[in-house]
Amino acid sequence: MNSEDNLTISDEDLRQIKATYFGMMSEVDAQIGRLINHLKELGCYDDTLIIFTSDLVNILEITGCLRNIVISIKHSTSR
Repeated sequence: MNSEDNLTISDEDLRQIKATYFGMMSEVDAQIGRLINHLKELGCYDDTLIIFTSDLVNILEITGCLRNIVISIKHSTSR
């Protein structure tokens, strides 16, 4: 049996997961803003290349863990 067959998430839980995800993204955005402001204050922003990488979503999709949640979040953010 596929582990995804047993994954059942209530609407309330899904709303909480989405709220937590979007809250974390807001925090990341705020911290990136702090970094950029600090680089500008130091006068080195124009000479700095900032690269961010992440593979969390890919790991979740590859392992099948919370795949439905990831797809749901992706779908809701593309509207």
